Amino acid sequence: MDSAPRKVQHVYKVERVTKSYTVYELESCLEQFLTTLIRIEEYRKDSNSTGIQEYLRLRDESSWNKSSLISGLRPTSKPNLFYADAEEGKINGNSKTLIMFYFDKPKERLIVDVYKDFYPYHPELLQQIISSY
Repeated sequence: MDSAPRKVQHVYKVERVTKSYTVYELESCLEQFLTTLIRIEEYRKDSNSTGIQEYLRLRDESSWNKSSLISGLRPTSKPNLFYADAEEGKINGNSKTLIMFYFDKPKERLIVDVYKDFYPYHPELLQQIISSY
């Protein structure tokens, strides 16, 4: 990569765990692109997505059911590391956005890196980003 895309890290702590989802509360970030509460929930197969088992939902409405589903989490070759793509406009942006998720299970933390307005359309570029973790 000639110049690394800018990422903004959000660190979340586990707030609540149920059988079908986990709610995370924002612990720290320098610039906030995601909501204070997020939920990682089981994929219910209500879209044409394949290769995902979990989905990101932002708490941007008064109830979780009305809140925005952003994207499915796709596994990588690294344990506990996933990526997702937020479509145009879903994360305060004008273009597709790459999101990386690292589940730090021993510390009950979720580290979410948002590459706002950047998405690697070439698989080699995505692999370079994954390799940097």
